[in-house]
Amino acid sequence: MKTYTSRFVLFVSACLFAGSSAYAMTPTTPDLIIGKTTQTSSTSWTVKVKNIGNGDSAPTTLKMIATPGGSYSCPVVAIKAGAVADVPCKMPFKSRAGMRCEFILNPNKTIAESSYSNNRTTTLTNPKFN
Repeated sequence: MKTYTSRFVLFVSACLFAGSSAYAMTPTTPDLIIGKTTQTSSTSWTVKVKNIGNGDSAPTTLKMIATPGGSYSCPVVAIKAGAVADVPCKMPFKSRAGMRCEFILNPNKTIAESSYSNNRTTTLTNPKFN
């Protein structure tokens, strides 16, 4: 009986050690996603950016491509894991009817993320502001 008990204790200890060391080796990387885009005036947008990763992000860029119009970049502050940031973007031109706006978060992949799948969204301008 003593042999089985000591083997069981050894097995449980090994499992606990393996689980804790695997957790310690998991990289902490941010994962930024675009939550919502809101046009607040004929030249301004607010973009909600959330970090759903398990690590804090460094500052990066949000690029907006307006068709027709042009493109410009807005700075994104560093975001803690699990936090949300409102990113204000001011266009150097006024929105027009039928204008399509594409937002790309971390366009040059300057910060490593666990996934880049939710870093892009497209929307149309609000007719109220045209």
